[in-house]
This record gives sequence, structure tokens and C-alpha cells, in this order.
Amino acid sequence: VGSGQAAFQRRHGHAEHHVTTFTVRRFLLCAHDKTGGQTSGLSACRVLARRIPPGRDMRIEKITERKKRFLDLLLLADEQEDMIDRYLGRADMFVLFDPDLKSLCVLTDEGEGVCELKNLATRVEYQGQGYATRLLEHVFRHYRGKYSNMLVGTGENPRILAFYERRGFVFSHRLKNFFTDNYREPIVEEGVQLVDMICLKKVFAAVGKA
Repeated sequence: VGSGQAAFQRRHGHAEHHVTTFTVRRFLLCAHDKTGGQTSGLSACRVLARRIPPGRDMRIEKITERKKRFLDLLLLADEQEDMIDRYLGRADMFVLFDPDLKSLCVLTDEGEGVCELKNLATRVEYQGQGYATRLLEHVFRHYRGKYSNMLVGTGENPRILAFYERRGFVFSHRLKNFFTDNYREPIVEEGVQLVDMICLKKVFAAVGKA
């Protein structure tokens, strides 16, 4: 699959990187379901395709300092703080306000013209209103011309895969047993335990071109 797959394998072939690519996959703090397994917030991530009209006070800021002040929101997409710490310091963070905090995303440079979407989260009460889509559109414009590919990893959930596909991502490869090998507790989504990670990529124009 080229440099995209190579980057994923370099970054996620070991347990130490095991939660850094779960983005839209979990929008709620994890809880425990009836099976005793860990339930991701994927079922809460019903990001609709409809667009929100830009509010007069809506803005997107790139955060370069004190990123941990957004920890509560980061934890909606990645509930293990120690894993967030592994990428947050080297990552770009974008935060959407309308006029208060609504959504954020975190991306890293993986080398070879590849960036990776690590964390995407929207406050629970504002999910499904298009904020994540608006934020992604901003990020696409920001990174187009700087990278050739954007990667993201998620669970095997048709709705979330469709969310990314509508935004130009295509299947890259599958990491077998990623969730079961790297999570201390089972990750259960809509009653189904996640096993493999589905890796997607979005291809941009060649680096250096608009």
C-alpha cells in the first residue's frame, strides 16, 4: 500500500502505540456494558453529513501550548491519558469554538509525506451537528500540499467507515487482532467486540502542489 501502510506498521506494530489512531471511534467516556467489556463511544458518534451554518463567533484555532487543558475532551476519543501523552507533545492540535469549545482533532507527522489523524472528539451535547466535519474540512485544507496522505485507524463499524469514506478516505489495510492484542480490556461496540483495526487513507495532491 506504499508509504502509508509502512508508516502505520512502524507506528502501530507494537503495543506502546496501541490507542493513538482511534479517532471518531470513541466520542464518549468509556463505560462497562452488560458483558463486562469496555464499551466504546462509537455508538454515540453519529456525525451526520449535514452542514452547520457558520456561527458568527465560530473559529478554529491551532493550539501550540498547554494542550493538556483540553484533556477532558481528548479523553472522549482516547480514554487512556498515558497513551495521549505519547503523541500529544509532537502533534498538531486544532480546536473549534462556536463560540465555546465544541470539537478538537490531533494529528501527527509520520514522515514520508504522511500525516495521521490521532484523535477527533466533539462534546457529547453537540455531537451530530457537523462540528467534526467542519473541523476535518479545515484540516484537509491546512494539510493539502504539505502531505501526500492522511491516515486514520478505526474499528470495523460500517457507520464510522462510511463517515470517513464520505470524506475521501479509502481502505488501506487491516491490522489483525489490534484491539485484542493491545487493549487491557475488551473494546465492545454496539454489542460486538472489536478485534481488527481498519486503516484508511486520504490521498492529497503531490507534496508541494496546491
